[in-house]
Formats: sequence, C-alpha cells, structure tokens
Amino acid sequence: MSKKTSSYDRNEELKNEFNTFWSEWRRKNGQLAQNMSLNSIILLKSALRNINNISTLKVTELLVDELVKCFPQQFKAIKNDILKSIWQVSPNANGYDIQFESADMSFIAEVKCNIPFQKDKKGWKFGANQAEGIRKDIESLREGKEKAELKKDIKKYYKFLGIYDYEGRSENAIARIRESVRVKRCEPIVPLQKGVDLKLNTIYIVMIK
Repeated sequence: MSKKTSSYDRNEELKNEFNTFWSEWRRKNGQLAQNMSLNSIILLKSALRNINNISTLKVTELLVDELVKCFPQQFKAIKNDILKSIWQVSPNANGYDIQFESADMSFIAEVKCNIPFQKDKKGWKFGANQAEGIRKDIESLREGKEKAELKKDIKKYYKFLGIYDYEGRSENAIARIRESVRVKRCEPIVPLQKGVDLKLNTIYIVMIK
C-alpha cells in the first residue's frame, strides 16, 4: 500500500475538502435548488466522493474499536498504532482499508458502508452492484490484491470484513451474500463473536452499529 509522509493526516485532508467545498457551495448557490446551474449539479455529484471517503474512514475507525472491544488482549495495546496506519494513508491508495503488520498481530480488513434498499420475502438485501462489490472484497481477502504490497503471504494475515449496519438492515443482507459465497469455497466466512480463537483461514464479518 502506498503511503504519504508521516505528516500526512487523512482526517484533516477529508475535513478540509468537505469544509472548502460546502462553504463555496453555500456562497454561490444559497439553499434554493432553482439557483443551481448544471455546473453546480455536476460539482455536487463529484462532492459525493468526499462524503464516501469520510464515511468509510469513520466506519474503519469503528471497526478498530470493535476489534479492541472483542479482543482486548490482542488489539488494545496496538490500537493507536493501527489508527495511525489508517490516518497516514490516502483514501485513494491501493490496498486494503486496513493493512496492519506487527510482530504479534498482522491483519487486513475491508469496510463497506452500503445501505440495503431492496426488500423481498426474505428481508433486506443489497442491490446487484453492491453485492458484487462485497463479493470482490471477500475474494480479495482470500486471494490478495494485485496492487496491495503485503509483507507476508496472504495466509498469514487475520481477515475482517466490516459492514455498517444501517437501522438493522445490513445483517440480513450480508447473511444472504455470505451463504451464496460460502458454497463456492471452503474458507469459512463467519460473523465475529467476542472472545473466539481467531483463525487465519477464516474471514470474520464485523457488524458496525
């Protein structure tokens, strides 16, 4: 994963982008939709990238909190180091949302902030594109990413998939994906439970609420 210098702060960059854009937006357009030009609408569309990056960062930080809560012995002492490793990486860098390596604990994680908007008799489900993105993340946790610079073999990392659970919808939606993926490969994909013995050949799903 490519990193910026140690002085780089991902939190500050995203906040500055957000504040700069919306200050300029309010100055030019006010609050009325009828004042918006086509250029303003296109610019607003591009601003969603910044919002997506902020939400991904926040959920990534919450994933770290959840790991510390579930496994204090393994994660509490290294929490600050994990967070620093996240903050020092550009949101557009190649690799995983979290890629952490130490003598005692090495793990990779992907994070999803998708909200399930479709519902059928079996409950909430992700849309086709959302589901495909999650399946790709599961595959990258299993097989590795071409542009991710891992220091060890992929099999030597613990693996986590953090899912933001919007109003209780996502737990059912991710369970449906988990069942469809599990039949294709032998590696377990299981919900994370507090205090379990972590295994290297398992992908743990962490629900972030």
